[in-house]
Amino acid sequence: MNLTKRLLLIGGIVNAIFTLFHLYLHYQLYNLKSLSEGIRALLLMLNLGGILFILFFTLAFLLYSREVLSTKL
Repeated sequence: MNLTKRLLLIGGIVNAIFTLFHLYLHYQLYNLKSLSEGIRALLLMLNLGGILFILFFTLAFLLYSREVLSTKL
């Protein structure tokens, strides 16, 4: 396995860990009752956007590494 594929694998694993952390954070924010409804809803939606963003990179790095390596970006 060459260096770039190994780095993509490591990056995918790290992103998967961040995804799991944000899922746990979402659960904790959902159960937090000391915040006002508006602030809590805003935090939940921002966290959900972060989860989707990190999950996209997790799937791209782990499942589509050949396409990531072949792009000119």
